[in-house]
Amino acid sequence: MVHEGNDITIENDRLRVVLAADYGSFRSVFNRATGVDLIRQDTSGYRALWGMQVAASGTTMAQWIDNRSSRPVISVSNAARESSLTLTWSGLGAADRPHARVTVRVTVREGDPLAMWGFRAEGLGGLAVTDLTFPLIGGVGALGDGADDALLLPEQDGRLVTDPVGRRYGYARLYPSSFMAMQFIAFYDNRAGFYLAAHDTAGHTKTLNWYSPPESPLTSTIQAIAKLPQGPVNELVLPYELALGTFEGDWTIAADLYKSWALQQPWAIEARAKTLPAWFAATPYGRTLCLHECGHPSHELSYATFMEEMARNASVFGGPSIARIWGWEKMGSWYYGDYFPPYGGWAAFDAAIGGAHARGDRFSVLISGNYLDQATPAWQSGAGEAGVMHGRDGLPLGETIQLGDRTHRWLWMSPATTYWRNHMTTTIETLAAHRVDNVQIDNWPFAEFVGDYTSGRPQGVGGNWQWQAWQSLLPELRRRGRAIYPELTLSSEQVAELAVPWLDYYQNREVGAETMGYAQGGTVVPLFGYVYKPLIQAQTDLYAALDAGQPQSYHWLALARGLTWGQTVQWGGSFPWLADASLSRPLLDTYIEIGRVRQAWARFLVDGSMLPPPRVEGPTTPVVLTTGDGGSVLNTSGTASSVQTGAWRAPSGETGIVLMNIAPTAVSFTLPIDFDRLRLPAGVDHTVSIDSGGRSTLLGHTSTGERYSLSLQPRQVAVVVIGSAAAPTECLLNWAERTYPELFKPVGATTRASAPYLYRHYLQTESYVGTGNGHLFYLGPASANQLLDVGEVEPWMSRANCR
Repeated sequence: MVHEGNDITIENDRLRVVLAADYGSFRSVFNRATGVDLIRQDTSGYRALWGMQVAASGTTMAQWIDNRSSRPVISVSNAARESSLTLTWSGLGAADRPHARVTVRVTVREGDPLAMWGFRAEGLGGLAVTDLTFPLIGGVGALGDGADDALLLPEQDGRLVTDPVGRRYGYARLYPSSFMAMQFIAFYDNRAGFYLAAHDTAGHTKTLNWYSPPESPLTSTIQAIAKLPQGPVNELVLPYELALGTFEGDWTIAADLYKSWALQQPWAIEARAKTLPAWFAATPYGRTLCLHECGHPSHELSYATFMEEMARNASVFGGPSIARIWGWEKMGSWYYGDYFPPYGGWAAFDAAIGGAHARGDRFSVLISGNYLDQATPAWQSGAGEAGVMHGRDGLPLGETIQLGDRTHRWLWMSPATTYWRNHMTTTIETLAAHRVDNVQIDNWPFAEFVGDYTSGRPQGVGGNWQWQAWQSLLPELRRRGRAIYPELTLSSEQVAELAVPWLDYYQNREVGAETMGYAQGGTVVPLFGYVYKPLIQAQTDLYAALDAGQPQSYHWLALARGLTWGQTVQWGGSFPWLADASLSRPLLDTYIEIGRVRQAWARFLVDGSMLPPPRVEGPTTPVVLTTGDGGSVLNTSGTASSVQTGAWRAPSGETGIVLMNIAPTAVSFTLPIDFDRLRLPAGVDHTVSIDSGGRSTLLGHTSTGERYSLSLQPRQVAVVVIGSAAAPTECLLNWAERTYPELFKPVGATTRASAPYLYRHYLQTESYVGTGNGHLFYLGPASANQLLDVGEVEPWMSRANCR
């Protein structure tokens, strides 16, 4: 419903948004279920709805224009299940554009927690708009006393920032990149949450900002900023809608809102069709070793020593490893962009790969997606000039990096140039011809796009020209490499959602984020995996050395996260060697054990999808890391739950909860089996058992939920398995969600029981799907809201691979 008065209100049964009648600025974003308002009503400060940053152009000075330039004309539409509000501003007085017109349209639908927002500007008369800020929500206050407030950010795997208003926190990273890997943020406490997302399918650069203005210490600002193509325009149409809404629950509920949209988008649909070579799931271990010019003289390594260490891996681990090699390039590590012939020559390189394959190991190398090192012959010869980006000053864009005792100058290369595209393609084809099993595209997307001002190319960082270039390049790299060597996989340094169809896995850098200080005050959470597993796999980079002489508590946490988040763990530190006395044997034993557990429970940890982790009741334990590793000092300290957990739904419909005690002592705790949180059908009998070390013990049966008192020894890993006769139906309904996303929204609906039926209700599409009496049924708009018998259930089970 929309109604007017002193304010303009648009609302449904979940959400109420109030705009000021004078200029249309935000007054309130209100959660109707809880009575919580996002905006503080007792503070003043900057309030708006939209704003445009205009660059200097000709005689026009740079300026900021917002909705307070004029009073909007309001039109309203109220239908049975949908209401819309249109606000139209005429004239941009500050910009001397009397004929300009800006239109904002807001739509709410019955039962939908999200309001959809669109923007259009006409008659701009050649204004050079660089940034569009829309929506712009000022006056965001603490939701209570702030102590339990949390800001969820899509940075790398995911971040939770506590009390962001009180801490005066700031976040402004560029999408698409690993620093804004998805297009949403959320702010919540234990009563209510608020959510903002961009529904953009084409990779336009943007930021979703959290800004804490110094002049307003009690409030912060949430804003979506579209980065626009350079140049004057007469019309500006935002090519996607934004979703602003509310929810109740923790970060997983906000992630479910995004997941229900994201899994229907082209990149997710295409990702379901890709195949991952079987060797990845069968290779639970990994070592990172550096051969040549690794930034520190003590890291020099011969191929012979490398092969000896990898042979020792196979003996000690009892299973195959991925050998990730730095310093394989002809000039050594981090001399990006000019690789061949490799260090030591092709014969030595091929012998190392052959030795790895003979043991069942796999061989991985890194190439840059962004950079050409200025010291390489490829640049010195002048060839790289055809692909380099330039700044506004006409000089090549680059970054100077100190790595150990080496200084590198990396030049930015444009993915839209023929030179760099051919270079990337030729590099992949060459490595595939030598049977390299994995090529990691390094520092991509672990770097935000930069603006290119080379004459004759798209200008600046705005628009989506850079993503369009990558969108055509990535599948070509994958296709050409696999045509030569079908076992080839592609990975990246961290990840961005748009790349999921063409990457097999990604390197998770969160250990580095926490220990090197760029977690930016946030706690890491498995947000990306929660949304996108199993469409893409991940590999935890355990960078710090497993040194018995250093504090080890953080290592247990990193190992447990890798396991419970469904990631392989890449032992990233070159030292100590497996034969060294300084190697921590307990850490090594645990590393071996989590690899075994990952393989034994691959149906959850590799092939499964992530569920909200159970709220375990138990003690915490200190986690500390202070170490020097290869000249780097890594530090972190804090506390973590003694029992780390991850909950998973296997393709078969079975549920698994993976547990690991990271404390140095035995721990007793309570594990709740919460049917709503785990999306289990109430009223159906479920068997609950616990497995540790291959020994399974029955805990009991439950049809409504239960709380189990458990204990784990130090470093013990266990898996709680929840199964029922309903598991095949769960599998079938999950398949229906994936296969017919237009019928079943939002994804992740909980299965309900009403004898003889097991069914799900999808609020957004107002549809039902379920089984009963051996048949599959549907009721919803596609059947004119009549119960439709789709046929016997067994053929559908076979079609969905649920038997």
